[in-house]
Amino acid sequence: MPLSVRRSLRSIITAFFFLALLLIACRASAQAPTPDQLNAIFSSVASPQEPGIAVIVRQNGKTLFEREYGMRDLRSSLPIDAHTNFRLASVSKQFTAMCVMLLVHDGKLHYDDHLT
Repeated sequence: MPLSVRRSLRSIITAFFFLALLLIACRASAQAPTPDQLNAIFSSVASPQEPGIAVIVRQNGKTLFEREYGMRDLRSSLPIDAHTNFRLASVSKQFTAMCVMLLVHDGKLHYDDHLT
């Protein structure tokens, strides 16, 4: 894996870590993160010339924040947009598990609930 890709992946993982901390802090104070706070987290780790991420924050069916950072294809210099198809493999499982655990903690979901 090229050095720029490894560095970008490390930066993205760092951004998710800081986002998780911000969300936990906001959750404790009952305030949602502001678009400026979210943009500061992701713009500091995602370069326009490197592999990037797309971020969307929704609450109660309303989009609070939506932005794309970086490139989807380094060979053609195509930027990430709202229609970029990310092939995440098993990377998203940890985030999904944490979301489920937070919903269980809030009493909105139970581990024995059925999906059907």
